[in-house]
Amino acid sequence: MQLVIKGTRIVLAEAERDYVDKKIFSLNKLLTKAITVRVELEKTTNHHKKGEIFRAEVNVDLPPKQVLRAEAFGSSLTEAVDRMQNEIKLELIKNKDKQISKDKGRVGKQRLK
Repeated sequence: MQLVIKGTRIVLAEAERDYVDKKIFSLNKLLTKAITVRVELEKTTNHHKKGEIFRAEVNVDLPPKQVLRAEAFGSSLTEAVDRMQNEIKLELIKNKDKQISKDKGRVGKQRLK
């Protein structure tokens, strides 16, 4: 799996990159089939000082040509990353359950033949 971290309108320190690394790799069990994980961290505005001004977005490329996406906002960068991690975790679990259901359906159809 390849992890790409991008900062938009923000300079990412090594500690922030490590934090994102840690959060994404905590989902390793669910990311077994992932090809690329792209994370974009952004400060949505330069003139506001309060509110949810940070955005974290993740795109997970899965075979065959499937993309799971999650986006979250927060008042701090770490808050946005935490929310984004929770959202993509739910998407990955939902996708995994869907694949299991499809596989069970295929097995059932094969038994009928």
